[in-house]
Amino acid sequence: MHHNFAAHLKLQIITLILSLFAILPITADAQTNPSPPTATTPTWPPVDPVKVFGSQENLQTIRHPTSVVAYRIDPQSIYARERLKARKELGQRLTRQEEKKLHTLVDPKTEIAGYEILSGPVKLSTNTIQQLTTIWTNPKSFSRVMTQCEFSPGIALKYTHDKKDITLLICLHCTEVQTIVNNQPVGGAKLFPIENQIITLAKQIFPKDKEIQKLGQSSSR
Repeated sequence: MHHNFAAHLKLQIITLILSLFAILPITADAQTNPSPPTATTPTWPPVDPVKVFGSQENLQTIRHPTSVVAYRIDPQSIYARERLKARKELGQRLTRQEEKKLHTLVDPKTEIAGYEILSGPVKLSTNTIQQLTTIWTNPKSFSRVMTQCEFSPGIALKYTHDKKDITLLICLHCTEVQTIVNNQPVGGAKLFPIENQIITLAKQIFPKDKEIQKLGQSSSR
């Protein structure tokens, strides 16, 4: 009987060892080849459009404009004007041509929000205005993500409601918007993740502008 018990115990030990060896390869494989982490799309907290446009009153003008026109602007012109203005304030004498340029830049017929107008105004269609309104009123259209891009707006949108004007400056390289009221910035944000929509609309508004038409292409900067 003692012999049978020893044999039975030995059989149980062998069975246990074999079962352990059967499990070990799976465990080792799981350790050496762990499951890849699940990819997650980064999310950014939405930005209240009131903060983007400066006030609830401004947002109402954006929601219900009587007209919206677009301009192509020279992003570098504001720096030229500021340099001339600073030189004049320091008492430096400007040439006649520089004086003319300084005063031309501040002429509302040739500049908007301090930037020289290259072309426009282009009156936006009802459909384009509606598309923009959908973007501007959606908190998920904006982000506070910081970029390395220097704000260099190439487009200005002028919203008018009654006697109130609001100018939106749009940089198409870093896709940011800045709100200007009475020539003063009152708000702004990064246009993310809807930058492609903005570029598409810009191409529709300025179909003959070669620089804008190149945006989004591999050859563009």
